[in-house]
Amino acid sequence: MRNGHFLRVLICGSVLGVIAAAADGRPATADDDAYGELVSDEYIVRVAHDADVAGIASAAGAVASPEQLAPGSNVYLITTPVVDAIATLGDAEGVLGVQPNPVTESPEHSGVIVRFWTDVHAPVGAPAHRYSVSDPAIGWSAEEVGHGGASVVAVLDTGIDAAHSAFNGSIEDGGFDAVDGDRNPAERRDGVDNDADGSIDEAFGHGTYVAGLVRLVNPSARILPIRVLDSEGRSSAWTVLRGIEYARRGEADVVSMSFGGGWLGPAVDELIKSMHESGTVFVAAAGNDGSAAQAWPAASDHVLAVNSIDATTGAVADFSNRGSWVDVVAPGVNIVSAFPGGGYVQWGGTSASAPLVAGLIASVRSNMAANGADDVMNAVTSTSTPVAESNIAAYGQVRPKAALARSLNW
Repeated sequence: MRNGHFLRVLICGSVLGVIAAAADGRPATADDDAYGELVSDEYIVRVAHDADVAGIASAAGAVASPEQLAPGSNVYLITTPVVDAIATLGDAEGVLGVQPNPVTESPEHSGVIVRFWTDVHAPVGAPAHRYSVSDPAIGWSAEEVGHGGASVVAVLDTGIDAAHSAFNGSIEDGGFDAVDGDRNPAERRDGVDNDADGSIDEAFGHGTYVAGLVRLVNPSARILPIRVLDSEGRSSAWTVLRGIEYARRGEADVVSMSFGGGWLGPAVDELIKSMHESGTVFVAAAGNDGSAAQAWPAASDHVLAVNSIDATTGAVADFSNRGSWVDVVAPGVNIVSAFPGGGYVQWGGTSASAPLVAGLIASVRSNMAANGADDVMNAVTSTSTPVAESNIAAYGQVRPKAALARSLNW
C-alpha cells in the first residue's frame, strides 16, 4: 500500500538462511535488531516437502520434537540451544529458510507501561446494550456503518468472552487458541506475572473489547476468535503464525491484529502476502509509543496500519505512532466496548482504532465480494481525508460513509 515500503523477502540458501531488505532499504539479517526481543532458542524453519525434519532438528541439537505449523505445512518450530543455530539450521539439507522467533505484544501493555487501559468499569451513563464512541456524529455508529453483510472477521487477540451479549449469534466456528493449541479461545487469567513487569493479567479483557468494536461498526459481522496473546498481552511470531494460519483455514475475510513490536520476520510476512493475494484484508494497530518508529505487523506490506484520533476533538492522539508508513487514522480515545463477564469498559489506544476499521472493512468487503483485497483497502484509503497535522498517516482520517458509498459504486 505504501510507496517505498519494501516487502522483506526470504532468500534461500544463504549462510544465515534469511536475508532481507528492510523498509528503509538497509540490509537485514536474521540477527538484525529489527526483530527486537526474541524467544530464546526457538527458530521458525521452512523446509522442502520431502525433508527429514526430525533429522534436521536432531542434527541441530534440538531439545524437543519439531512443532508443525499445521497439518500439511512445511513450516516448523525447532527449539535448540546450539550457538549459531541460524547458520546450523540454514546449512542443513532440505532447509529453505530460517528465522528467530520474535516477541510481540498488545500496544497498551508495552514493557511496564499500561497506556489508556485503566477504567475497568462502565462509565456513568454507558449503554448496557450497545457500544458508543465519544462523538457518534463522527460517523462510526452502527446505524451509519453497520449495513454490510456477514463477513468473517478473525480477531487475533487475548481471546473472547463468547457468552457476552455483545456477541449473540455472531461467533464463527468456535475459534482457536494458538497460545495453548486447543479449540477454546476464551479469555483467561492465570494469576501469575509471567512477564515480570509487576502487573498480573493486565491484558485480560483486551480481546473481548477489541472484538466488541468490530461489532460496533458492523453488527452483521461474524467473529472468528483466535487467541494469540496471553493474559499479559504477550505473544511471539510463531504463535501469530499459528493464528493467521487458522484464520486462513477459517476463510476469514478480514483479520484484525491489535498487537505489535519489532519485525516478526519473513514467515509472517509471506503468509500475510499469500492470504492478501487470495482476498483477505489485514488491519493492524500502529502502536502507542507516540513516535515515528515502525511497528509490525502494521508496518508490513499488505497490512492496513491504523493510528488514533480523539473523536471528540479531532486531534491526533498523543500516544499514537505516526508517519508515512501508517495508512489511516480512526477514533481511539475513550471508546466504550465489551468486557468479560457481561460488562462494558471505556478504554482506548490504537488497539481500539484497528478493530473499528476492521469492522468497516467487513462491510466494504461484503459490498465488493468479487474484488481483490487491494480494491477493498483502496475503498477506505481513497475516501480518507488528510488530518491537520503533517506526517501522521499516508491517507488520513477514515470516513466510513464515504468508504461505504465508494464500495457500492466501485
